Amino acid sequence: MRFLIMISLSACLMATEASAFTLDHSKGVVVLYKARSGNWLGCGPVQCLQVAEDTDERVADLVTPDALGDPYYVGRIGRCEFFQTPNSLRSYDHSVKWVIDRVSSKC
Repeated sequence: MRFLIMISLSACLMATEASAFTLDHSKGVVVLYKARSGNWLGCGPVQCLQVAEDTDERVADLVTPDALGDPYYVGRIGRCEFFQTPNSLRSYDHSVKWVIDRVSSKC
């Protein structure tokens, strides 16, 4: 029960903050943010990076599969920049919820 409440609270907080833009849950989401070192980290349909990269373009490339297309900018929350893919998620790609759950504390 405690686990479910914490997930619900996290989802509510993220939904409240994300009211400035809407994410299509059938498409991939990519979230990029700067590390304290000044390099970039991110999370997307393929993976979440644990090691920072020099450019945001490199991070977006590493966390987004080619089949989903080039992500386009949709908005910013705190220090996180949100991008959406033009093509729909495949069954084995990480969902929008999965990605946001992993980066919500970074924003």
